[in-house]
This record gives sequence, structure tokens and C-alpha cells, in this order.
Amino acid sequence: MDPKTLEVTNLIVRKGTLFTEDRVVPVSQISQANEERVTLEQDAEDLANLPLFEEKQYIPLDWDEPSVTRVESENDNLSEKSETSETTKTEAAPTLVWYPTIGIESMNNNFLSGSAYVVKTQTNIPDNEVAIKKGVPVTTRDNKIAGWVDEVITQSQTNRATHFVLSQGLLIKSYKAVPVHWVNEVNEDGVILGVHSEMLERLPEYQS
Repeated sequence: MDPKTLEVTNLIVRKGTLFTEDRVVPVSQISQANEERVTLEQDAEDLANLPLFEEKQYIPLDWDEPSVTRVESENDNLSEKSETSETTKTEAAPTLVWYPTIGIESMNNNFLSGSAYVVKTQTNIPDNEVAIKKGVPVTTRDNKIAGWVDEVITQSQTNRATHFVLSQGLLIKSYKAVPVHWVNEVNEDGVILGVHSEMLERLPEYQS
């Protein structure tokens, strides 16, 4: 969704059961939508031509440009800072090691260790937009975690979000529909509200 206009721009469609693939589907491909079903203009076979939401690639590690840099913090302790961007993140992949069977003497570690690789993840969403995932935290104006995003309610005619459903509690869950005009900021880390926690307490329980 566009975090400024709160317009829903794409859907992430999960395909498969055990081995899933998340595809990015523009809302322009939706022919009909209601509370029970979203119907796409494309056939199911055409989903394979849509971009994956996240593409992961294993590439050899370039030791001249390491994926992790060490920086000095304010208290002179060393800390690690991963290099990230808005659409790409890189993390170190574990080195592959071959283990001999029982009874065979261990061999030289240089032989056992495989080549070093990094995992490069590409998130295929348009620039200046964010993916609102289920379970991201919702923070109030007084810096309290109010709950987590459960789903987003949209108006089908305009593709604009009108409310999002706030999930509260761990074992015994309760839900509230929060108006989007209460939202102050939306980013990849969650939703920040412009109202205090007391305002959320006044909202009635939401029944889906």
C-alpha cells in the first residue's frame, strides 16, 4: 500500500500448500471482490508470470565488499551493522561443511568447508510503497504497543483502506477495527498511530 495515501496498490497472493510462492498481484487485475472472495481477471496459470514477492538468491561472497560492516558505537564498543536498502537485504549464509561417517578420521577443515555465500533477498514491490504484513506491531502516540495488524479493510470501489483490524492478546485474542485516519505513519516495521492508547480502549469489539 501507499503509506501516504493509504491506497492499496497490490495483493500478495500465496500459492501452494507445503511449498508456497507469494506473488505480487496489482489491484488492477481484480475483477470482483467481496467479503468471501477476490476474483482476478487472470487465470491461475498466469500467476506464474507475476513477480515473486520475495526472490532469494545464493551468490558467492565478495570478500572485498562484505555483507556485514563493523562500526564504532558511541560507547566505543564494536557493533555489527548489516547493509540494507529499501528493496534489497543481504545476509550471511552458513558455510557448508561435509561430515565424515562414524569411524573415519576427521579430515582437514580447509577441505571440509564449502565456499562462502550470501543470501540476497529482493522484495518486488513498487518504490515508495510498503508491504503491510499480518502480525506487524501497532504503536500508539504514547509509545505503547497496542497490538498487531490482523487484516486491512478496503473499499472495493476506490481500493483505499478504510480500517485495519487490530489483534490484541496472546492466548485469548480480541479484535478492534481502527480507522485509518488515526494512522500517523506506516513503514516496514509496523503502524504508528496519532492517537493515545486511551482512544483505542473506547473502540468496540470487532466481529468479522
